[in-house]
Amino acid sequence: MKNNILFLLFAISFMACTNTDPSSNEPVQKESPIIQSLKTVGDMRGDMNLFKTTPKGYVAVVAPTLVDQNIFDLSLHTAGVYTYLENEKDGGVETILISQENQETFESFIKIFEKERAELYPKLTFINDTTGQLVKVLGVNPEHLDHAGEAVALDKEGKKLFSLDEYRCQGEKLQRLHQTYFPRTIEAFAAPSYEIKQGEKLPVELTKYVENHLGKENVMITFYPSPLSHACSIQMDDFTHFSEKKNLKMFGVSIGTDEQVEAWKMNQYVGLELLADSTGMISNDFNSLLREDDGIVYSDRTVFIIDKNGIVQYINKDYDVVADLSNLEKAILALSE
Repeated sequence: MKNNILFLLFAISFMACTNTDPSSNEPVQKESPIIQSLKTVGDMRGDMNLFKTTPKGYVAVVAPTLVDQNIFDLSLHTAGVYTYLENEKDGGVETILISQENQETFESFIKIFEKERAELYPKLTFINDTTGQLVKVLGVNPEHLDHAGEAVALDKEGKKLFSLDEYRCQGEKLQRLHQTYFPRTIEAFAAPSYEIKQGEKLPVELTKYVENHLGKENVMITFYPSPLSHACSIQMDDFTHFSEKKNLKMFGVSIGTDEQVEAWKMNQYVGLELLADSTGMISNDFNSLLREDDGIVYSDRTVFIIDKNGIVQYINKDYDVVADLSNLEKAILALSE
């Protein structure tokens, strides 16, 4: 009798914890507070069916503004998150852009975006959170929203995985989001045995990458973390202005996929020949492959200029898209035609 009572109490306790659906024998997991809030708080537009699917997870991005594209480039951001997260053949990640604009500004943005990006509008979700309730639920520090956004990664149950503050659709952060949900195996190549030195011939192991141009034109090879990123777009836009100077052939290389590179070409004019180094081999050969402690891999932001005689005229192993532009331009102008 005592055992029967204990069993009954255990069964009642188990049912209370699992919230069993009376029409089914399967226990129903309690919905996370974040998912509950995303469903009920604010004015939702765009993809209204995101909670009716079974995604690999959710990424919520709180934007500092929908108006100033210099602070947060919405065109690149939306194209980026769609390409990296939503548009995956084996099941995507639902992406949500959260705004805190006044309702009039939000309505104006939605009207323009729906017209100008008609192909993206029904695939992404937009929520206007004028009360700031979602910012609190997501654990976003409002101070981080003065000049950048914050991206919050959630698993498929709505549990918070991590946040990326100072988020402006940077390549490193896009790769972190993408590789979290879609892990990539980038071979751990051996470190190069040679050293690339300014003022000396390009190591013979690397001539295969420029041999078609030797004796004909100068070559610039720039590595960058990811297609469709904010900083990389500034970098490529700057370099585009150099493409017709000093008989200079320019290549942009990252471990992005062919699909990501093609999406970038569709969303921004890039005056470089973009190479998808999906295996990481080219980046590794130029000692420009970064592997974080948690396994996230991306191409480092490095720049090399090799003149038509095969001499390395410029090396920058940590290119800053603002601070280093002037010195790079001087190096390009110093090249012989």
